[in-house]
This record gives sequence, C-alpha cells and structure tokens, in this order.
Amino acid sequence: MYYRVAIQGDRPANWQWESTTLGSLNTLINWLLSYSPTPRERLLIFKSPSPEELDEQLQRKNDGLPSSSRPATEYVPEQSRDTLPEVIFTAEELTRLTVLRRYFQEHPDHGDSQAKIRRLEFARWLVLHGKLTEA
Repeated sequence: MYYRVAIQGDRPANWQWESTTLGSLNTLINWLLSYSPTPRERLLIFKSPSPEELDEQLQRKNDGLPSSSRPATEYVPEQSRDTLPEVIFTAEELTRLTVLRRYFQEHPDHGDSQAKIRRLEFARWLVLHGKLTEA
C-alpha cells in the first residue's frame, strides 16, 4: 500500500501534497511523528495500492468527489505529537528532531523554498540513518 500526505490550502477544496509517496504504513507514521510541524487536523492521508492513483484521488478530493482520504489524526493522534517513541530514535536523534520541530514551529512564515530545502535535508538524514525506508 502507498500513502501520501496532503495539506489544506487557502480554500477548503484546495488540497496539495505535503509529502512524497510513502511506501509503507510504518514510513507514514514515522513521517507524521518526526517531521510534520503542521497540526494534524490540517492534514489528510491518501492511500492506494498504486502510487499513480494517489494523484487521481487528490484531484477527486479537490473536485468535491469521494476519495480514500482520511484525517491524519486517525493514524497518529494529535496528543502523541510531543512523544516521539524512543524505540524508533536514539536520544541524540530525538534531540535533533526536537530542535528541527521547534525551529519550524517558531518560523511558520519561513519561505517555501527554504522549507522545501529543510524537508529534503531531513528526509536525507532519515534515509542515511536508516529511519526512512520503503519496506
């Protein structure tokens, strides 16, 4: 199963991708727990057996048609935002993640290009440390 996270834009029927395609439920949950500084109420999770169908589902949602989207709070409750599981990350990694999360919370108006660079840096860090996999 493939997953992708969308964030609500400036209008209710304006959803846009916030994540890349995630290849497992574990990867999705890790992404939600460790990366996203956005309140989960503003995020929708789309899932599909094929990555190509995810774009179609987003378009359906924006067109007001039924889709497979579910609120992110169904996958990871909002109250778990500040409790990154120690079984996934070391104390050093938790410190780094906390610093990154705090930075994004303190700079909500940070430029889109800079935010994208930070996201890519963080995704690279997760991959290099074996915390983000497709399996």
